[in-house]
Amino acid sequence: MVKLFFSFYKRVLPLPSENWSSSVDMWFCHKHGNDDTDYKSLSLIPKLGECFVGTSYLLVRSTHLLVRDSHNGTVTCPSCHIEIGAKFVERKKLNEINSYTDNPVYKIFSESVQFHRDDNLYLNESPIQNKEAFFAKMINEQSHAYTSFRLILSGEKENKKIQCLIWLIDPNLLIFEGEASSEKKEVKLKPLSVMKILYKCDISDTSRLKTGRSTVFDQWASDNSVHGFHLPYILCSSLITCLIKNTKQLPKSHRCLNSFLVGILHYNR
Repeated sequence: MVKLFFSFYKRVLPLPSENWSSSVDMWFCHKHGNDDTDYKSLSLIPKLGECFVGTSYLLVRSTHLLVRDSHNGTVTCPSCHIEIGAKFVERKKLNEINSYTDNPVYKIFSESVQFHRDDNLYLNESPIQNKEAFFAKMINEQSHAYTSFRLILSGEKENKKIQCLIWLIDPNLLIFEGEASSEKKEVKLKPLSVMKILYKCDISDTSRLKTGRSTVFDQWASDNSVHGFHLPYILCSSLITCLIKNTKQLPKSHRCLNSFLVGILHYNR
């Protein structure tokens, strides 16, 4: 179990996209001196006093965490025991660049934590609302960055693999929601800003052999107009849970479209 505590950072730096290593040849057009570093195999890790912020997670050193027991490398909340992160696994050790045995780096999922100013300690937003807003923002940013309305989200854990096809239909849709009962004649509606998407999910066992037939997942994966990016397994699972929960709130006649499920993600409530 690992517990976060109040700390200051000397530098907070943004991480590049998940597939930054595939474009590294465009950044380093030649070697400097006797530099034989294979930059594609490197992991970007923070130094002491630094915090790296990515699209779906942030990287911090163990000096900013209160480590109680992390034999399995997971980061859990001491109050609710929910997994909020994991120990960062380096791609390849290279001299002192990725050597941090004494002060390991931990990956904290962005949807599991909240950031606020010192003068605003109490937030009105619940963790569930914050989670949906995080996923909606992440999907919208990925869609704009890669000019694609179709995304493939994937996550792996041991022998399990999650794939989720996301088709962004409307990034900013206004709907009205209210509770109705047989006793009340009037229903009060409140406006909600949501993101409407079509989605299809698949949870498979990577230890088993794949069948030879082509699926919609294979078709999307081979399509250059579809952008794919990797997320931690628990984030993919959490996203699917949110989508299924919101799909069940829709009328039955509006839950499916062309073999895809219709889902919404709330920006706010």
